[in-house]
Amino acid sequence: MIPKIDQYFDAGMNVLLIGLHGVGKTEAIVSFCRERSVTVKYYSCSTLDPFTDLVGVPTPRQYCTRDRVWIRNGTDQCPFCGSTMESEDSPVVESLKMVRPRDIDDAELIFFDEFNRGDEKTQNAIFEIIQFRSINGEPLPNVKACWAAMNPPDGDYKVSDLDPALIDRFDVFIDIQAKPSVQYMAQTLPK
Repeated sequence: MIPKIDQYFDAGMNVLLIGLHGVGKTEAIVSFCRERSVTVKYYSCSTLDPFTDLVGVPTPRQYCTRDRVWIRNGTDQCPFCGSTMESEDSPVVESLKMVRPRDIDDAELIFFDEFNRGDEKTQNAIFEIIQFRSINGEPLPNVKACWAAMNPPDGDYKVSDLDPALIDRFDVFIDIQAKPSVQYMAQTLPK
C-alpha cells in the first residue's frame, strides 16, 4: 500500500499519508511496524492532550541553581553542594519541573493518526517533535522518523487547517486510494 515504506523509514524521512477514512492508512503503518519489529508510539490527534500526553505537567520541585540539578522528591538537600532551601543565600529554590510521560523515549517511530483533527495547541506541540525529534528541547533518544495520517481537507470532514510550516516538515506525501481486493472479498464474504 505504501511504496518504498522501508526506504522512507531507513532514511529517517517524515511521511504524511492522506486518504479517505477506511482505506487502511493506519493499518498499513501498524503492519509495517509489526513486520519490521519497529517500536512505535501511536497518538490519535483527535484525543491527544498536548500537555499530559507530550509536553508534561508542571510539578513543584526543588532546584539547585548553582549545580543546575533537580533535587529528588523526598530529599531537601542538593546532592552536590549540600545546600538546602532553609540555608541563608541558598542556591536551592522552589521551582516547577515539567514531568512528562517517558514511554515516547523508547519509540523509533512516532505515528500521529487523525493528524488534522488536532487543535492548534496539539499541532504546536507536535511541530517540535516532527522537526527536531525533541520535546521542550529534550531529545527523544530513539526516534528515527515521524509519520502521520490524515483525511483530505476537502470540506467533507471536520478537520482543522494545518499550518503550512508544519506540513513542510514532512519529506514525503502519499495519497492513499481505496483499492478493494476482489479476491479477498470473494474469500470472506458470502456470495
